[in-house]
Amino acid sequence: MSCCYRFVVSFIITVAINCFIFIFPVHSLQSTSFKITPDEFLQMGVKNIQSGNYQQAIKSFTQAIELNTNSAVAYTNSCLAFLQLEAYHNAVADCTVALKKTPLNTEAYLNRGLAEYRLGNYQAAILDYNQAIELKPHDFRAYYNRGLAKAALNHHDSAIGDYNLALTQIPQKSSSLLGDIYNDFTLQKLIKSINRY
Repeated sequence: MSCCYRFVVSFIITVAINCFIFIFPVHSLQSTSFKITPDEFLQMGVKNIQSGNYQQAIKSFTQAIELNTNSAVAYTNSCLAFLQLEAYHNAVADCTVALKKTPLNTEAYLNRGLAEYRLGNYQAAILDYNQAIELKPHDFRAYYNRGLAKAALNHHDSAIGDYNLALTQIPQKSSSLLGDIYNDFTLQKLIKSINRY
């Protein structure tokens, strides 16, 4: 009987252990669970932007925002991803929130200005570029983009002035951008001379 008794007890213990595992999976027994921090979500979002996966980047930035609603960086980067997806209204909204949280955020002004420009809101774009220039007067991007917005409003002299300022501020390592600025500069001069006739 003792053999049969041991077999029955072993069988009951085995069944109990298996039932316990099914009822309480191993991962639920662990006292510490793996949690992703807002900074890790930010890093994932940046990596997704760099790889061109903008939808996933927005999801990562949204998760970072849910964990830390004061993350202006997450809003600014989300704005950038929305720009890439041509979701300009969403880009404006995210940059506006970022600017409420950090009013000295040059990148948010530049990104929101670009979104406003793409929406055809040239005056709003110019206002954002003015703010970016006030915060960072040596950033050629703000002058160049403001020049584009002014050109769209047919303010050719002023656009030419901004292109000139962009040319004086462009860093040597960005010399590949000189061609674009010179092309737009020349185009504005040509348009201005045609409009005189």
